[in-house]
Amino acid sequence: MSFVASLVQSAAWPAAVLVIVILIRKPLQEAVTHRLRRLKAGPIEAEFDAEAAEVRDDVRRIPEVAAAEPRQGEVSLTDELAPLIDISPRAAVMEAFGRIEARLGDLLHAAGSPSPKRIAWQVADLAFNENLISSEVLEAVLGLQKLRNLAAHGIHDEISRDRARDYVAMVDAVLYAMRKRLGAGPEGSSTNLRPPSGVVG
Repeated sequence: MSFVASLVQSAAWPAAVLVIVILIRKPLQEAVTHRLRRLKAGPIEAEFDAEAAEVRDDVRRIPEVAAAEPRQGEVSLTDELAPLIDISPRAAVMEAFGRIEARLGDLLHAAGSPSPKRIAWQVADLAFNENLISSEVLEAVLGLQKLRNLAAHGIHDEISRDRARDYVAMVDAVLYAMRKRLGAGPEGSSTNLRPPSGVVG
């Protein structure tokens, strides 16, 4: 009797495993298929494009940018970083966002509120609380930081030159808005008030 019970018990384990495998096979197949589909489409690339569209709208809502009238004959940040964009679009994105971080630090320092060693969104939030940047600029900076992070952690060739140029143009517009709001450059001069191009419209 004990032999039969033991036999039944030993057969129950493989049967249970078989039932579990049957139950999870379809969800597992669907998950794998979904993952492969995402890899084919380029998940970072797709997410970057979707986020960039939102940030572009945020930038266009910045009053200083919306009211800007592009002028010819002045070097834009896109022109300045063009060689880097050609060599490494990702590095160009990183450098462009670095300009925003530096500008926020300059604004806080000039206002007598030295920027602590915090991550960018915290510095931007502090600048907003000090009334150094507008809520629209804050939203744009947060979006640009997310794009910067996607570029930093994504696969190298998923950030194209065109995406990098678009990103740099948005950074240029945000920097313009920061300067225009206070009517001065980082050193307190009225230089570098060139209206942005490639974003409005």
